[in-house]
Amino acid sequence: MRGCQVNRLVAPLSTLQEALRRISQGRSGEDWPVGYSQWEDTRELILAPASSRLDRRVRIVMTDDFDPPRWLASDCAGLLLVGRESRRGEAAGYLARTSDALEPLHSLHIVGPGMHTLHLSDRADLLEDRQIPISPDTEQRWSRTIGALGAAVWNRLVNLHLGLVGAGRTGSVLARMLLRTGTRRLTLIDPDNLEVHNLGESDDSLGQLLIGRAKVEALRAALRPLYPWSEVTAVSESITHLRSLEALKACDVLIACTDHDSARLAAACVAAMLCRPLVDVATGISRGPASRMGVSVRLILPGRCLVCAGGLRLPEAQNVLRSAAAERTFHAGRDWRRERMGSLLSLNHLASALAQRMIEDLVAERIRETTWLHLEYDQRGKAVITYPPLGPDERAAGCPLCSALAGLGDDGLPKVPDLIRALDGQTSDLPGPRREM
Repeated sequence: MRGCQVNRLVAPLSTLQEALRRISQGRSGEDWPVGYSQWEDTRELILAPASSRLDRRVRIVMTDDFDPPRWLASDCAGLLLVGRESRRGEAAGYLARTSDALEPLHSLHIVGPGMHTLHLSDRADLLEDRQIPISPDTEQRWSRTIGALGAAVWNRLVNLHLGLVGAGRTGSVLARMLLRTGTRRLTLIDPDNLEVHNLGESDDSLGQLLIGRAKVEALRAALRPLYPWSEVTAVSESITHLRSLEALKACDVLIACTDHDSARLAAACVAAMLCRPLVDVATGISRGPASRMGVSVRLILPGRCLVCAGGLRLPEAQNVLRSAAAERTFHAGRDWRRERMGSLLSLNHLASALAQRMIEDLVAERIRETTWLHLEYDQRGKAVITYPPLGPDERAAGCPLCSALAGLGDDGLPKVPDLIRALDGQTSDLPGPRREM
């Protein structure tokens, strides 16, 4: 569909289920709030929570008549038709350019277990995303992976466009791991340049000749000849930069491998606005006589965020994100020796493997809810795995980030500065070692 305008609807599974449940109770249809996002050749509607105050709405109707309507109400941004009775298992959709000028919605992206993509057209069955043809070479190269996950899961997995924020020690390892699995599209975002001290614990494809180049450019140059089936995009900017935000719009899953909670908070804001899953990956080695080390991986699905799930040091993050000048000053004055004891390649590989397993299990529908995994080595060198409790549902319902940004799309960006200030008083520390990269 490249080269022409693509219209798509993004719907968190829980939100879509709620809308269909209301309709099944005898209503003819449901007007649902939607956000809007646009980049390059794509226009996207985003199904927001029912409580959202967005004026833009999409009409969801269960029907056996898929003929396009002659017109839509002036505040209706689109229409989703879900088949019933003789049309059960079919769907169609339309995006309103004006009240009497409609264009087809080409696809419905369901965010949640399975990460299914359904193609929408008149009288078309609901279909999964186009599968990569399993050629003899493909079947040989990934035969064990396909055997373990199943062909359908593997196809959905490698067709996801992944956005990786942070291309340092853990990020570089995870990037290579994702491409080795067959990932077709990967966007890398990191503002830093590659330095000598980065080489020891980063992916071994990065070498001395790449010193001084932007980390993302160096990583792309190193990986491109190894994985020619993949399209790797590099953005050498902070996640708060507009170029980074534009690039992340095209991604289906966001992954944060960052070394400070300010970048994690920014990633949480973007994930909430776009209703994307966010995988937060961290490793840590604590200071003090009782040295502790471990990893933390969190998969955050729409309906939660890093703030209400817990684990962010918000005062530190807020101080960095209060202004562009504050962020520049923070990065210019950083010295890793004052912030951390060091890094271990073993922990970076362990964190990357756990993150990839979470993504695989999300696509395979084994993970069905927001999940936080924490692994720590005790003083005897034994690994202890826990699943820290998330904040209560009431906390999620009143979360200032979720309530302000969820599903807003492009309209959410102007709200972020005020939101950062509104987070004063929200607290939650991560149990175990300090999160560092």
